[in-house]
Amino acid sequence: MLRWMDSADDYDTAHVLQEYDKASNISITAANKRTGPQAIHAGANTGVRKYFDSQATWIVGGAFYLGNIAGVDTLMWIRDGDNQPAKLRSNTGKLELTSDTYDTQRDITDDVVLSANAWTYIEFKATIGNNGAYEVKVSGRTVLSGNADIQKGANATADNVMWYAVGGEIDDLYACDGTGADNNDFLGDVKVETRIVNGAGAHSDWTPSAGLNHQCVDEIPPNDDTDYVSSATPADKDSYSCEDVALVGNIKGIQILALERKDDAGAHVTRLLTR
Repeated sequence: MLRWMDSADDYDTAHVLQEYDKASNISITAANKRTGPQAIHAGANTGVRKYFDSQATWIVGGAFYLGNIAGVDTLMWIRDGDNQPAKLRSNTGKLELTSDTYDTQRDITDDVVLSANAWTYIEFKATIGNNGAYEVKVSGRTVLSGNADIQKGANATADNVMWYAVGGEIDDLYACDGTGADNNDFLGDVKVETRIVNGAGAHSDWTPSAGLNHQCVDEIPPNDDTDYVSSATPADKDSYSCEDVALVGNIKGIQILALERKDDAGAHVTRLLTR
């Protein structure tokens, strides 16, 4: 099941922690991007982290631009809380699978598969276990696969993933788990495209702070409380038309993102809808 995707094109540096659960020394850049207008820039040994529920199998992908491949740098990390069952990293341009707190090597490519100062699309699949399974693809080609001890602690599951880059950029990220009938394996070398609201939809029940409803939710990056729609009425709906999709080929899934806040006491629930 497709659980997350990100193009980094719909927010700025100030909103990174409204997209991810943890991030440090991260900025959004237009200077070097793979697709779309922006990418995530990571400082020294930093990245972005997204929490989910516990699953046995995770598949994560992303495009990486590394200015230097001489050292040992983390790329993607499949974690169980703060335990470290499966980590994929660049080791002088080779891809290396490690596990546990001490980065015990489980496998490494024979050849250098990464290039400095170039975008490379990498996918990492891991089924957590003492005899767990793993596979790594570069631009759709399998470069590592096998079985190894990739369980840290009592749980044969993981519940969060991280994407890393050391002084480089990451773009077009996704995360899938192994459940469901669709998107339960590698998606391939994909592009994540952001489409923005551009008109009214079938429902306009919420109250705009100024102008028309869709004009209050169409900014990139978000302008927070400058303009907005609001409602305190159960079952109110707001919907909007969006820009056309420009992609050619198979669409793997869609993801709706909303920036929301609650301004009074008590429990409130909102749901996102698609027509």
